[in-house]
Amino acid sequence: MEEAILSTVVLGFLIGLTGALAPGPTLVATINASLAGFLTSAANPYFWIWWLSVGSALLISSLEGGLILAVAFMAGHWGADTAWFTFVSTGVAQGKTILSDTTYHRIMMACGIFLIFFGLYYLAGPLLSR
Repeated sequence: MEEAILSTVVLGFLIGLTGALAPGPTLVATINASLAGFLTSAANPYFWIWWLSVGSALLISSLEGGLILAVAFMAGHWGADTAWFTFVSTGVAQGKTILSDTTYHRIMMACGIFLIFFGLYYLAGPLLSR
């Protein structure tokens, strides 16, 4: 239980650093956007779940075909991630030009509130199942 509390505090700290819920620029975002992206990815529990389960199994399978296949797998995977996140970030940037500032901020606030409630539901799940 103490590990869960500690990891939640660390995750909250990383989210605060990267500015996931902040309305303006944060310290990390103003210093280095790449560092902010790295910390955001590192704070994402699904990143770790995927790489410790499916991702590692796929990587080990590709290593059976040799180092070149493993490198090709990683390059393809990272390329697909880059393409997807470029598509999403471009959509958000273009959406901001189409929507008024008020509408854009309301949508972002609704998404943030949804994520907060989802996180609380996720954290409360073990407590409610007792």
